[in-house]
Amino acid sequence: MAYITMSNLNRIIQKSNINSIELNSEIYKNPIFFFNNYEKKGLLAIREVLRNLEFYFDKIYIPIVTVDTLSYVYEGQKPSYHKALYCEKMKLDFKNFTIPKEIKNKGKEAVVEFRTWFESVKDIYERDPENFVSRLYSKYKIVTNPKAISRQNSGAYRMENYSANMIEELIDEKIKQAGQYYYQSPKNTNILQHYSKKSYLAYKEIKDNTTDYSDNEVKDFLLNYDQVYKLPLKKMLIEYYRIKFNPYLDLNSSILEQLGFRSCLSCIDFHLMLEDSDSIATSDGNEKLYKEKINLYNFDMEIDDLPF
Repeated sequence: MAYITMSNLNRIIQKSNINSIELNSEIYKNPIFFFNNYEKKGLLAIREVLRNLEFYFDKIYIPIVTVDTLSYVYEGQKPSYHKALYCEKMKLDFKNFTIPKEIKNKGKEAVVEFRTWFESVKDIYERDPENFVSRLYSKYKIVTNPKAISRQNSGAYRMENYSANMIEELIDEKIKQAGQYYYQSPKNTNILQHYSKKSYLAYKEIKDNTTDYSDNEVKDFLLNYDQVYKLPLKKMLIEYYRIKFNPYLDLNSSILEQLGFRSCLSCIDFHLMLEDSDSIATSDGNEKLYKEKINLYNFDMEIDDLPF
């Protein structure tokens, strides 16, 4: 058995060529008309990974070449899968740190050197930011502080202990609310008639605006529409797939390794500890007891990180 977090499940999709996926099925029991084809393919891809990773890897997965953007301290590293469902690493929030533009502009060698230096002072960064700022200036003559990015802080929410039926009710209600919003005002109807499937334009340049409103008005409207309706609904659907098909994100470790994962070192250490302990059994029955009694899962995922 091998377990992964929701964030790492999303990394599998991010490394897939979603446009090449051909899945002829609906993303939900009822059609959802305001998702475009790319969004639907992304959701169907996640559903297939959860339902049958072997099939996804053999028939659907087409890797895309990823490059180091030189933008973050932690980039291009192998994600981990866990052999112990109760591994503490399963519950940790992901944090990354942006590379200062003064370093990035100098090229790859400068970024690699900065990453090594940052790792040596990361504890200072987290414990004493003012001291870190002083060290940053002393080393690089940079006064800006790399921005910590915590996925927990961007609109993620928990849906732990929900049944499939409960999430269906939430999904149905969100779809109903989106329908009501469509007809709430002439402005809503006008913009959504043109752009309900193109909410991504909230984050890009709008060309050939065909509504009665300015580009800025449309972008602001679509940003709100995406964050209030579409992004939360995607999150609900992913949780719905997880609960129905693979509640514990238990996947084939050999395939995960082929997808670029590595075994978590903390899990290995934990199992070594268990070998020396008489207080904790390692049988399947005991693992089932852990599943039932301990809230181990942090399925918070930064919905802005979805590649669709």
